Amino acid sequence: MTDIGNTQRKTAPGAFETVREVYGFACLHCGYAWKQTYDIEQHIDRDNKPFFIYYTNGERVPSPLSMVTCVNCDEHKVRVARADQISAMRSAFPFTQDRRF
Repeated sequence: MTDIGNTQRKTAPGAFETVREVYGFACLHCGYAWKQTYDIEQHIDRDNKPFFIYYTNGERVPSPLSMVTCVNCDEHKVRVARADQISAMRSAFPFTQDRRF
């Protein structure tokens, strides 16, 4: 596995590559902020088009770019950013409670 900033890549046998990405989240409803690491598998379908499967802690989860639910208040008003953009996100949302960074 190779480190590339916040991204780690490994090439597995077969038709996919796994990328590890860390995303930061900020809830616009309650102000809670957190980050989450995702292992993202890239696959190729029968029509030779890529599709992605996301995992957190070995469990398959929805894409962090789809509708995200706040882990604190269950609302869906959540902003998503790459982990290297967290400080900029904090500046944009000064009310954010930093509890998991």
